[in-house]
Amino acid sequence: MFAPPETPLSRPQLGPCLARGGFTLVEALVALAVVSVAVVMMAALVGNEPRMLRRLEAHRQAWEVLETVLEGIRAGQVTERSGLIDPAPWISSDPVTEVIEVEIEEHATARTDLVRLVLTARYRVAGRSYQRSVETLRWEPPSP
Repeated sequence: MFAPPETPLSRPQLGPCLARGGFTLVEALVALAVVSVAVVMMAALVGNEPRMLRRLEAHRQAWEVLETVLEGIRAGQVTERSGLIDPAPWISSDPVTEVIEVEIEEHATARTDLVRLVLTARYRVAGRSYQRSVETLRWEPPSP
């Protein structure tokens, strides 16, 4: 009826495996699987890094060419109204793209003194085509 309180000496002894505080084989295999997945993901990321850097550099160069051509239009150095222009004079560093072309499109607006310009750069990096565009308004003084 009444049970005496347990004392440390009256507890049953645990087996040798349970007495140690180590890991089981299943826990070790799960940990190994998690670490191996992380290593594989990091290797894939590091393997794609040069390709990603090249693509980012091409995007940067395309934006730089578009900005420079736009500044040339504003300064009167580029006189083309519409069509393709040669971007070679506007590229400051070695291009990482296979092909780069800049097209200017001029569109009329409701106001006769404003013209909408669309500059588009098309280029290829590692066999994939990309396109970047910038749109702005240009004021032209009314003709007398």
